[in-house]
Amino acid sequence: LIALYLLLVIIMLSSTQRRLLSRIIIRRCASLPTKRQQQQQQQQLVQARRHSTASSVSNAEVSKFSEMSQDWWNPDKNPLIGMNPIRMQYIQQHAPTTTTTNSKPKRTALDVGCGAGILSESLARLQYQVTAIDPSLDLINCAKQHSSSSNNKLTNTIEYRHSAIEDLDPQEFQFDVVCILEVLEHVDDIPSVLQAASKLLKPDGGRMFVS
Repeated sequence: LIALYLLLVIIMLSSTQRRLLSRIIIRRCASLPTKRQQQQQQQQLVQARRHSTASSVSNAEVSKFSEMSQDWWNPDKNPLIGMNPIRMQYIQQHAPTTTTTNSKPKRTALDVGCGAGILSESLARLQYQVTAIDPSLDLINCAKQHSSSSNNKLTNTIEYRHSAIEDLDPQEFQFDVVCILEVLEHVDDIPSVLQAASKLLKPDGGRMFVS
């Protein structure tokens, strides 16, 4: 009945009014999100709900570092760039010495609080299969952009995730190396981070690096 009523109303309209109504309907339909956009919005909502429950995440720290995203790779403004060679040297000396060949899978590494990917890219260049997580979406987007712009096949393999460490399922993720570098001083619950990280280490020789 409603459809029939609307049809009668449209018939009674003048041609000018019909064109105007058609434009309004087209604009309205164009403004509606596509199915893909709806799925992305739903996924972002689910992630936001999940991340907000992580006890370790400090919203104040996330906001502070998000504001630094555009300068993250500027050596004049980020001391982590100068520190990175020393960190990588130590990791190379003490990481599991599994040989990577075509017949064996790559060693896996988790970079917790990855920022815009300074350590993540260095690990990838050592042929680690890197998963990098950070609760700041701005930093994750910056990291993705930097890795993709480097034209390096190894850094392009990094899996960046907008996530807190408590959100990773140990049944799904197990790593040879877990790095938590210059992160603990910025979280609200250090035991929560360390406990979650320990569950993500491979039981047969996984190593955790913390500073």
